[in-house]
Amino acid sequence: MKRRVALIVAVVLLITASAFAETIILKSGEEIQGVILERTGDAIKVDFNGAEATYSLDEVALIDGVEPEPLPAAEAAVVPKQKQPEPATSPSKAKPVAAAVSILMAFLALVFILSFYIYTSLCLQFIAKKTDTAPAWLAWIPVANIFLMCKIVSLSYWWISILLFAFLPYAGAFVSVGFFGFLWYKIALARNKPGWIGILAVVPIANLVVYGYLAFGGNGSASLKSVSLPPNQPKADPPQQPSPPPA
Repeated sequence: MKRRVALIVAVVLLITASAFAETIILKSGEEIQGVILERTGDAIKVDFNGAEATYSLDEVALIDGVEPEPLPAAEAAVVPKQKQPEPATSPSKAKPVAAAVSILMAFLALVFILSFYIYTSLCLQFIAKKTDTAPAWLAWIPVANIFLMCKIVSLSYWWISILLFAFLPYAGAFVSVGFFGFLWYKIALARNKPGWIGILAVVPIANLVVYGYLAFGGNGSASLKSVSLPPNQPKADPPQQPSPPPA
C-alpha cells in the first residue's frame, strides 16, 4: 500500500514538474528539460532533476521553440528616501531664537558704545577743567572734542588737518594712531604726568585706565618752568656786599 502511495506521489510530482518544465535546446544540439529559475540579460539558470546549471544566451538556440532575446536593462529601482531626522530645533522655532540673539547682541554693542562715549567724554571734560581750558563742555561733542584737546595742549588747530590722511587705505590707520598718540602725549605733559602714559591712550583697554588716570588723578609734580611767584609778590633783592671800612 505504501509503495503505491509513493508511486502515485512520484507520478504526480513528475507530471507537475513536466507541466512547468521548459524545453531548452542548446546550439550544440543538446536538449534540456528543466525549469528556468533565473534569467538575466545574458544568461539563464536552469533546474533540471534537482540540479542547477547556468547557460549563457549565446549557447542557447531555442527556449520552448522561441529564440531567446536579451532582456532590456532593468530600470534602476527607486530607493525610497529615508526620513531625515528632525533637528532638535525646527526651522520655525530657530528663526525667532536667531532673531532674539541678534537683537540682544546689537543691544549689548549699543550699550558698550554709549558707555565708552560717556566715559571718555567725562574724562576729557575733567582734564579740560583741571588744565583751565574752556569751554570744557566741548568734550561731549564729536569732532569739537578734538579741537578741545588741541586747545588743552596749546596746539594749532591746523594740526587737525592731518586727520584727512586717515582716509587713505592702509596708511590711514597709522596716521590716525600716530596723531592721537602725539596728542595724548602732550595732554599727559599738560597734566604734569609722564608723556609715555599718554601714548598708551591709543592702546585698547589700556586707554580706559589712561583716561581715568589723567582725568581723576592728582596734578603730579610740576616742572621748574611751571613754578611762578604769586601775583604782586616783589622779588627779593640780591644780598649786597658790605662796603669796606674807610682807610
